[in-house]
Amino acid sequence: MGTRAALLFASTVSSPRSTRWPPLPRSRKKKRPRRHFAKDQLKAIIERIERLEEEKKTISDDIRDVYAEAKGNGFDVKALRTIVRLRKQDANERAEEETILENLHAGVGDVCEGR
Repeated sequence: MGTRAALLFASTVSSPRSTRWPPLPRSRKKKRPRRHFAKDQLKAIIERIERLEEEKKTISDDIRDVYAEAKGNGFDVKALRTIVRLRKQDANERAEEETILENLHAGVGDVCEGR
């Protein structure tokens, strides 16, 4: 290590306030901290979630009212829920589920008939 390099190294190590070489350019204009942007963004996200939760509750209440109306008209609510669930499924998923249920029913059929 050369004499000049040794002096630079020694001065940066021994000095409690070491300076960076080359010095970083100083900005004349103060920048707005990123925390402010993140804070605003987080607040907007939370407000969107809260609004969606309110909408979800409203929709859930509407669905409950429709099932209550169907029950008042004499329909079986459990059967209606099953039909809605099955209609959501893909045709392949529905066929697979029906096959599994048929196989299980055939396997325990004699047990069910003996009751």
